[in-house]
Amino acid sequence: MKKYKASVIIVTHNQSRILALQIAALENQKHINTKEDFEVIVTDDSSSAEELIMIKKFLDEYTLNILLITQNTPKYWAAKARNNAIKKATGDILIFLDGDMVPENDVISRHLEYHQNYPNTILAGHRIRKDSISESNIYLFWEFCRKQKATNANVLRWQKTEERQRREYLNSSNPWKAIFSCHMSIRATKEVLFDENFKGWGPEDWELAYRLTKKTKRNIHFASDIIAYEIDELGDGASNVFRNKSSEAIIDYLRNTIYFFDKCPGLNLEEVFWGFRKIHLSKNDTWVITPSNPNCDLASHVEIVRQWLVKHNIN
Repeated sequence: MKKYKASVIIVTHNQSRILALQIAALENQKHINTKEDFEVIVTDDSSSAEELIMIKKFLDEYTLNILLITQNTPKYWAAKARNNAIKKATGDILIFLDGDMVPENDVISRHLEYHQNYPNTILAGHRIRKDSISESNIYLFWEFCRKQKATNANVLRWQKTEERQRREYLNSSNPWKAIFSCHMSIRATKEVLFDENFKGWGPEDWELAYRLTKKTKRNIHFASDIIAYEIDELGDGASNVFRNKSSEAIIDYLRNTIYFFDKCPGLNLEEVFWGFRKIHLSKNDTWVITPSNPNCDLASHVEIVRQWLVKHNIN
């Protein structure tokens, strides 16, 4: 059996400090040859000039096989940034990490081992969110993360809910919902490209997973024991609409979600538009994040969003 090689793709945006931890984590992976068994492709999504100078400087200090790719676009465009890297990747297995995800010391070997045994699977790795920390030594960082729970009660509650939901998705008619591009892996084929019509936040990862499970019969697996730590140093999850709450991020999310629903036949409203219950139109004709409204008529609400996007010529 052929031994797989991995391409680790990190999409980053003004996250040089966390990127330094990510690269250190990759250089100190166990059970794997860091020079022969994987390459690292850092695909930068419109970081500032100052950030790029810092990134280029510290990447030169490592012995890993690292390629840096940059793009300069007017808004967050992770789908395109990932595709830039995919097109340069030489590995059999693509392992994706977002710019706030620091992998544990066995992540690469675990992903490769799984795909060696189950090559037709999209593997969702786990993410465990941590409070922002100041530790820069990777071994002390790992030690801290293994021992220290997040101090925010809402984060702890979110963590348990997300893990439970991802397990439930695997046993439902929507296993693709267990996939998050912040930490996932997949065997490289010509079909594995993100749809670049998704600009701004979400849900380009769900579209990829849905498309591949339907058209190429890929399986989905969630590995709760393959861990990367999410450090949200930017404070908004790099345009995560429910943490960022900016008008631009909200509009991007509304447009992207409707595009996903229209593109993928067979979906229902509740599967796709759950987040719309938390977004409502204010009196001054702008969208705002609100507490989730379980009594919201979702079909009517989606139609209001469609009409608003047409009215404002947003497509």
